[in-house]
Amino acid sequence: MIATSSGDGVIKCWNMFDSEFVLQFIVPKEECAAIAMHQFKPYMVSSFTDGFIRFFEINNKARTLGRCQINAA
Repeated sequence: MIATSSGDGVIKCWNMFDSEFVLQFIVPKEECAAIAMHQFKPYMVSSFTDGFIRFFEINNKARTLGRCQINAA
């Protein structure tokens, strides 16, 4: 699976073998700054401009597992 993001808070996941759209995650009013996906398990982590890191499960349905905010010292 390959993930792409756009400035409107949408992360789209694509099948890397046939380039078909699979599912999407939406975080309204925020821009995705970075995306990382687990190599073997269906998990994705992304950071957003609001300072939160969000955790997603990317099975048949898009599911948010949680979020946390990192405070800079």
